[in-house]
Amino acid sequence: MTTGVIFDIDGVLVDVRRSYRRAIVETVAREHDAKIDQALIDRFKRAGRFNNDWDLTTAAAMAVELERHSDGDRHRFTAAVADAGGGLAGAAVALIDAVGGAAAERITARVDPERLREVFQTVYLGDALYAELEGETAPFAADGLIHDEPVLIDAETVATVESAAAVGVVTGRPAAEAQIALERTPLSVDPAAVVTMDDAYADKPDPAGLLAVAATLDAERVYFIGDTVDDMTAATAAATADTARTYVGVGVTGAGDAEGTGEHLVAAGADVVVETVRAVPAVLADDGIL
Repeated sequence: MTTGVIFDIDGVLVDVRRSYRRAIVETVAREHDAKIDQALIDRFKRAGRFNNDWDLTTAAAMAVELERHSDGDRHRFTAAVADAGGGLAGAAVALIDAVGGAAAERITARVDPERLREVFQTVYLGDALYAELEGETAPFAADGLIHDEPVLIDAETVATVESAAAVGVVTGRPAAEAQIALERTPLSVDPAAVVTMDDAYADKPDPAGLLAVAATLDAERVYFIGDTVDDMTAATAAATADTARTYVGVGVTGAGDAEGTGEHLVAAGADVVVETVRAVPAVLADDGIL
């Protein structure tokens, strides 16, 4: 049986707690003079449909403005977002349910997604890389958090996985940022087996990108290694959409789960939960792949 192993990047191949996730915190602090923490970010991730950190930043800004201009609570808000289906669409519904249409409109008017994206990218990339990748001058000087992303996968793990499986990547990162991250890892991935935000596929939890890479790898059994609810939902949806292949969702808890339990990943459909990407060879061995 031919095997494919498809990796997410953030929280799996590289630790983004001090980069992407810190960029969310710093962007909300800069633009909304409010402090948020890792727990709030985790709550939004678990609500689903926040694979895009720009969207999550916007939702976090809505949460702090809700608290500032009503008696709403940010944690109750994230629960309501989850109940409404997650993502910015769910956030819009939850906001209206919390304060009514007129007040929701006033709060939403205080949140500028384009400005938040601009600030986020500057904080994350730094002004020099921002100018290079965005094609315009950054709005302020910044060193860039992108330089603080420890690699989570080691050469031994890569060699073991690649000895038994074809390897691909499905990530919500823009292509240039994905390339920067992948170049820091020991992985060698065929560009044809990499799907990023810039490709013409709907973002996770939609399985389109995962299905495309699985087809490129021509694998009968596909392991998708991710760290979020959206990753595991995508793996489950891929299994439903493509019955010619077996899909195994492997949830990683170590670098993106403040509680470290993985229960949310199991609830989203994870077949296996591991603490670190370095445990993937053991998962393959347990299934007789190695």
